[in-house]
Amino acid sequence: MSQDQGRIVLVAESEGAAKPYNDAVMGFANSAGKQVIINVAILPESIKEAKTTPIEDWDKTVAPIVINTLEEYNPNDVAVICSNDLSIPTARIVHQAKTQVVDIHEANAAMLPFSADKVAVLATKRVMKAKPVAEGLAKYGKEIVLPSDYSQDILDSVIYDNLVKKDFTQQAHENLMGVISEVASMNAGVSLCACRLITLYLDEVKATVQCNRQKAVVYGENKLMPWLDATDTVSSQAVDMLTA
Repeated sequence: MSQDQGRIVLVAESEGAAKPYNDAVMGFANSAGKQVIINVAILPESIKEAKTTPIEDWDKTVAPIVINTLEEYNPNDVAVICSNDLSIPTARIVHQAKTQVVDIHEANAAMLPFSADKVAVLATKRVMKAKPVAEGLAKYGKEIVLPSDYSQDILDSVIYDNLVKKDFTQQAHENLMGVISEVASMNAGVSLCACRLITLYLDEVKATVQCNRQKAVVYGENKLMPWLDATDTVSSQAVDMLTA
């Protein structure tokens, strides 16, 4: 593939943050027998301060930084925002960026089971509480299901105190599985995981299986919850957009 045919641009705060998306993009491209060129666009340090502003202001604080970072790329390139946090102001980025940009809501909806009317979102508390997440799913006829406030705090703790620090305790495992059981009891038809660390951990402890070509997490007494990871959805969409 020549450069004028477009590249996939991974927009990230660091090389490390881009790696899971790089791996996912390469996996989807290889399985489809397609070749892709991947570039990583590192966001400036100013993004850290922008992220401290209220989420409702991110269209004015975070989005412009992402848009400016993509200025050096071409209209036929496809950008992937390598952070579920930074994807919150997706609408403005998609409409104003110089490149094509994967719309995380569209990507998620494309891979959600058609029969799943209720979608449990599991992520950091900031992402779970963000209005664009619920609005993005609602646009495709999906109702968002969230853990209780208490369980959101527990999940936040598991992510930051255990998964980020790679301190995989039995208590953290039980807490995570408890949150999954909770959203399953709320009749969620699928869990949309917007934190790659959760999926990687569940894969590592063999708590996921393939069922009818769909990943599922095993919880409770061998019950299954269909499982979709947002890193996979946007990476798959990027490959499709670039090679369409």
